[in-house]
Amino acid sequence: MGNQRTLFKRFLSMKLEKYRLIAFAGFVWFCVGLLLLIKGLMITIFAAHLSGQKAGPIMNFLMHLFTGAIIPTILTVVLLGMLLGFFKGKWALSKAAQKTVRRIYPMRGPQPISRLYRLHDYLLIIAMIGLGRLMNWAHVPNDLHALFDLSIGSALINGAMIYFRYAIKFKEAPS
Repeated sequence: MGNQRTLFKRFLSMKLEKYRLIAFAGFVWFCVGLLLLIKGLMITIFAAHLSGQKAGPIMNFLMHLFTGAIIPTILTVVLLGMLLGFFKGKWALSKAAQKTVRRIYPMRGPQPISRLYRLHDYLLIIAMIGLGRLMNWAHVPNDLHALFDLSIGSALINGAMIYFRYAIKFKEAPS
């Protein structure tokens, strides 16, 4: 355990140029978003094959609307999740990404990874993980859980693109 702590401390103290630090933030958001998208897709497919209360209210409505057709039901839920995520990413997470970039930009020289996020960012991450765990514990219907994961995943990937754009811009700009 001590060796893992030392490795983690060394990782956090690793210094990166600001464009690499911003790209790393985008990479983290992209990876977490991709994992949530995959999880949301899996839950959506699973929920579409269930019937009744376990599938959830959205799936039951769509299955009734599409006269029991599974594929249009799955595609509709995925599209809805991606659309919600797009707007969430466009108006909420893009501002968070830009705020982080504005904080990192004036820094001089290479900075440790530990300077990437502030305390309230870490608290938000912990709260989001807690919300996901709470959804499992509270037995939220599968379709709502899938919609949540798809929208957050889509929003994180959208926000990651903002980080990547700034990283490219700062790399190309003279220091």
